Amino acid sequence: MGARGATGETGAAGATGAHGHTGAAGQQGARGEPGPQGPAGLGDLGCTDGQTVVWQASTSSWQCTNTVANPLSQLSCTLDQSIRWNGTAWACVDTTKVFSLGRSTTWQRFNGSTVAAVFPLRSAGVDGGSTCSTFSYCTITFTNVSDHRTCTFTEAGSQRPMNSAVFSISNIQFFDLDYPFEFAISMSLTFFCA
Repeated sequence: MGARGATGETGAAGATGAHGHTGAAGQQGARGEPGPQGPAGLGDLGCTDGQTVVWQASTSSWQCTNTVANPLSQLSCTLDQSIRWNGTAWACVDTTKVFSLGRSTTWQRFNGSTVAAVFPLRSAGVDGGSTCSTFSYCTITFTNVSDHRTCTFTEAGSQRPMNSAVFSISNIQFFDLDYPFEFAISMSLTFFCA
């Protein structure tokens, strides 16, 4: 036999054959091991009635917390009251009412006059029809003040260091200590009442 000749060149690829049918599915593999437990869901927290869920950044988790009630909603303030902090809690307090009375150097004598005549300058809420007596005092009454004992007053223009007043539930007896020199004296009074 003679020597083997050299290998010829590779021939061109033939055409692709037709696609075969899909084979049958294999059997289900074995169940894998469970993964690690994830963080608790909101339903797992065990919150009680009335609590809310808040995100706690320091622990990176949701936590149950008690609902903070609005302390002002617990108050039962009445008309003309305001809300103030009393050092311990919020409370309803009566709003301070301010009344003013004034006179220039020309006005009527106390004797049988009215508050309107003795103090022609008056703020709203001053009963100008109250009387002033011979003995240098006027009965002063304010509307919307249930107890005049809650009032205090300041004055300006008097020549005496301080005139005086007697406070009762229904009114104030104001004594003008400038009497009988009051004709040449202007005066203004400011009352502060609860």
